[in-house]
Amino acid sequence: MKIDVKKEIRRAVDTGKAVCGEKVCKRAIMNDDGELAITSKNMKNEEKEEVKYLSGLAKMPYYEFEGTSMELGTVCGKPFGISVMVIKNMGKSKLNQLIT
Repeated sequence: MKIDVKKEIRRAVDTGKAVCGEKVCKRAIMNDDGELAITSKNMKNEEKEEVKYLSGLAKMPYYEFEGTSMELGTVCGKPFGISVMVIKNMGKSKLNQLIT
């Protein structure tokens, strides 16, 4: 069964805890304070590679969202673009199926 990534990201934001913003997310990853790092497809390559690298060091799963930062922001219910976010608590979402 294929999960709807957009729906599950929204469910994680609504029922769990998530943070967005490059500085906040990098700090969360370095402090091992999260369950999943997500970047948008159009995030700058240098910054995306840094998030991937930090996620690897922290052994935190990483996922590249197939849409733009504006689409990711819309999925999260925000009126602005989100280029990187960290899911701290998945809540009732099934995103863990995505990363296994």
